[in-house]
Amino acid sequence: PGGVRERGVERRTVFAREGRHRRGGVLPGRRAHPPTLPQAPRARRKLAALTEAVLAAANPVAAPPLLRRVSAALLAASLCLARGEVSAWTEARPAGLVTEVAVRPDGGAEVTLRIRWRVLAGRLRQFELAELPTDLTLVEASASTRADVTIPLRANTIAPGRLEVSLGDEGGVRRGSVDVVIRYTTSLRATGAIQRAGPDAVVEVATVPWERGLEATELRVTVPASARRAQWISDETPGVEAQTTTELSRDVVHALRRHLPPHTRWTARVAVDPQAFPWL
Repeated sequence: PGGVRERGVERRTVFAREGRHRRGGVLPGRRAHPPTLPQAPRARRKLAALTEAVLAAANPVAAPPLLRRVSAALLAASLCLARGEVSAWTEARPAGLVTEVAVRPDGGAEVTLRIRWRVLAGRLRQFELAELPTDLTLVEASASTRADVTIPLRANTIAPGRLEVSLGDEGGVRRGSVDVVIRYTTSLRATGAIQRAGPDAVVEVATVPWERGLEATELRVTVPASARRAQWISDETPGVEAQTTTELSRDVVHALRRHLPPHTRWTARVAVDPQAFPWL
C-alpha cells in the first residue's frame, strides 16, 4: 500500500581483543605477542567449527542427513564470520510531520513537508514518500540534526507522485533525531483541488500517508486575505483542533490532528472568499 516506508541497515565490524594485534594496536597491560590457539577470537573458533561441519556435510557417509540439508546455510554463515561483519535491524519512527501549503491567487501552491525522524537503533538510510501530486516540481530537499548539523540528502523521483529520499552517506544516519525538509510546487487549480461551492471557494489539501501512522500531525494552509476570513471546514474526523489567524495580506489556517492511523491520508478543506481567486 502507499505511504511512507523506511529502510535501513547497520553494518558493524566486530574485533575480539586478540584481533587488535593484527591491526597494530596493543591493549594496556598486555604484551604484543601473536595469540595462541586457546586465545583465538571467538569468531575464529566458530568459523573453524562451521568449516569442519561443512566439510563433513560434503561426505554423504560421515555427515548426518540433517547436517547435509543445512550445509549451504552454514557456509553462508561462515563467510559472514570470515568478514567479521553482521547486519543489524533498524528502528526509526517519525516523531512529527508538519505540512505547509501556501496557496497563490493563480491556483498554484508551494508545499513544504517538515518531517522529524527519531532513529532509535541502527541506521536510517532511505524512506519513500508516496501519493504526492504527479505534477510536483522539487524545490528543496535537505536534512539536519537538532544541533543544526547538515546531513547529506538525495531525493529522486522513482515514479509519478513518489519520492525516494536517501539520508547520509552509504551508511545512513545513526541514532538520534533528524529533521527533513521537502519543498515542492504544484497546481491546485490543475488538479481540481480548488472548487466553487455556493458562496465559497473550497481549497482541498491532503497529507501523505504513513506506513505506521503518526501520533500527531499539523497542517497549515495559507491563502490570500480577502473581505472574508478563511475558515476551516469541520468534518467527522476525531481529535482535530483548528483556528485561523491573519498575517499581513494572508490568512493562515492551522489545524492539529492528534492521531493519524496507518496508511491514512488526512484530507482537509478550507472555505475561502472566491475573490481571492480571480480566475474562479
